[in-house]
Amino acid sequence: MELSMRSRKELTAGQARRYRQASRAQKGTILDEFVAATGYNRDYAAMLLRHYGRERLQSTGTGKSVRLTTTKGRRRAGGRHPVYGPHVSCASVGPRALRCGASAQ
Repeated sequence: MELSMRSRKELTAGQARRYRQASRAQKGTILDEFVAATGYNRDYAAMLLRHYGRERLQSTGTGKSVRLTTTKGRRRAGGRHPVYGPHVSCASVGPRALRCGASAQ
């Protein structure tokens, strides 16, 4: 049986409070129950439960801040930045190739 979006949001709000206050062992149990009920991927469900309902300040760009209630966390770029040597960057096509000494013909 699939839950409606409203039901999933209500369930998420209730479980998020429980999840944040739980011990590590209890979090696993809560997460298993939540995944079984919603059908979400386990990693996505854990991210939702960690961040759902938290308040954070958001800058408006005019020097003021607004208090927002979040529904999920921001994704961070992972891994290392790619590092290419001069032989790879000079082989690229486009405006960069002209800087590496290729002719404009």
